[in-house]
Amino acid sequence: MLSEARRHGIVAVTVSHPIERLMALEERLTRAFGLKEARVAEGNHVRTALCDRTLCLDPSRLSEIPLVIGVAAGRDKVDALRATLRGDYLSALVTDESTARSLLEGV
Repeated sequence: MLSEARRHGIVAVTVSHPIERLMALEERLTRAFGLKEARVAEGNHVRTALCDRTLCLDPSRLSEIPLVIGVAAGRDKVDALRATLRGDYLSALVTDESTARSLLEGV
């Protein structure tokens, strides 16, 4: 029955690795937002003292920096990331799969 369904184009059985899925997301993010590079990784947030500090820089100064890498993840960061990407402030992004998918939903 499965082979007949395959012959008629009703079903396709493929094997893929999670890394392939993440690489595809990276490619889509790169194209969608004109990034030089994007990285998507699975993992858990590790809270450090750095999380409680903020570094501020006037966004207009970012254009003076040849490579600006954004590192952010989480549902609560999606709107800010999307605005940052559309504003052409980043040349590369490092994020997780869930955030990458959420970013691409609006493109």
